[in-house]
Amino acid sequence: MISIFIREMRRYAFDELQTLLNGSHYNTREILKSLKLKGIVKNVRRNPEEADLSELTDEEEIYYDVPEKIFYVFKYVGIIAVKDVILKCYPKYLKKTTNYAPLLKQVLRVIEKYDSRSQKINLYADFGEKTTFNRIAVMIFLLRDYYDYGLYSDSREVIEENGRGEILWDKTINNTYAVLNDDEPCYPCLYTRHHILDEQNFFRRLHACVLSRISIEMEEAGLLELFDITGVPQAEEELEDLGDEDYLIYRLEQELDVQFNTRKPVLLRTISSYIANKQIATDDYESICLFGTTSFHSVWENICNAVFEDQRATPMGALQLPGNLSQNYDGSKSLESVIAHPIWHGKKDDGTYFAKKAKTLNPDFLAVRKIDGEYKFIILDAKYYTPQLAENKKLTGQPELESITKQYLYELAYRDFIESNGIKSVVNCFLFPTEEDFVRDGGYVEFSIFARAKLQNIAIRFLPAKKVFDDYLAGRKIDIEILNL
Repeated sequence: MISIFIREMRRYAFDELQTLLNGSHYNTREILKSLKLKGIVKNVRRNPEEADLSELTDEEEIYYDVPEKIFYVFKYVGIIAVKDVILKCYPKYLKKTTNYAPLLKQVLRVIEKYDSRSQKINLYADFGEKTTFNRIAVMIFLLRDYYDYGLYSDSREVIEENGRGEILWDKTINNTYAVLNDDEPCYPCLYTRHHILDEQNFFRRLHACVLSRISIEMEEAGLLELFDITGVPQAEEELEDLGDEDYLIYRLEQELDVQFNTRKPVLLRTISSYIANKQIATDDYESICLFGTTSFHSVWENICNAVFEDQRATPMGALQLPGNLSQNYDGSKSLESVIAHPIWHGKKDDGTYFAKKAKTLNPDFLAVRKIDGEYKFIILDAKYYTPQLAENKKLTGQPELESITKQYLYELAYRDFIESNGIKSVVNCFLFPTEEDFVRDGGYVEFSIFARAKLQNIAIRFLPAKKVFDDYLAGRKIDIEILNL
């Protein structure tokens, strides 16, 4: 099995990937074809600069596949398993480091926590109308479940005479005799009950075999370390010793019919799913296992909102303001409600008009903070871009014009609220991830059209992604003053 690191959004030539994969031309081509069908790999036209991409636009992506004329770009963060290859895709902002494993391990934990709002086990990864069994997610679940709860257990009830378990008084009174001792009845024979764990239970043995097989698979793929999981010792039996696939699934279905414990049905169904699907190493190029996301920008945005304490949904009456909330605003409503909606007016046959409300602006982050004695209205936008902003280099990788104009419009939309509530300062800022270990002032964006409306320039801050992720995983908040806005 081949296990390699791939950088998200980097341009790879076909022959470079073929070398990394240690594969034939056919093998490399088929793997790329399969990943393109899933939207994970994109084709982009070769150009002299051969620059990294921050985002792909429709104009940049091309649909023909001639290796000599294109580059291949991976739009994914996480783990991809296809055929006998494991691709470990790390985020695009990691450009200088060469020790990817610990950083990708952290990113995978972040993705797991971010995705914890969905179902407990993502058995299938959605690709439009098609679904692919998510073997990696199932294996991780089974190993973590084992370390939380142990092997599948089934106990049987044993009734004994004068045992150490619970005394069965009804059975003792009805089936034995009492001896009087100082006018008190004394039973020389007591029936007792206790439970014995059935160590040879078929499903306990099956569970052990599955865990053993999973540990071997994940160790060979280099995934145990990435997911910070310890493998399970080798079982005494092989999975095949217990029966073929059809027999094992039949036995599991029978056991499901009689188990109503909260954990057991989930565990049994997951084991059945694992057995019924192919291994990671397969000759089927279309059988892909995934653990990650093609939308890491959403992860970055939501994490920044969480650690800096976004107040968009906070009732205006609960905000820390210079004085009481202006009577122009309802304290029970949120900051989001302040922005007006565009109204479309249609003309009826009789010449009169009707109105339809459309969607409005949706800022990513809003807050009111008292910093150094001054109240500030703060508008942040966490952007998952890697802009190159250097004096002697071409500007590349920056957010598109739409993102810039929206930030100015957010300030304009809240101008009345800001002024009527005595807030003297407005801060507008882009937040970009970086592999550096400190917050860096990256400058600002100026657009003279909006400067005439006396709107603030957009500050640029590069955040240490590792620290932000550490705080997010630990449930800690970051003081917004760290941005030095």
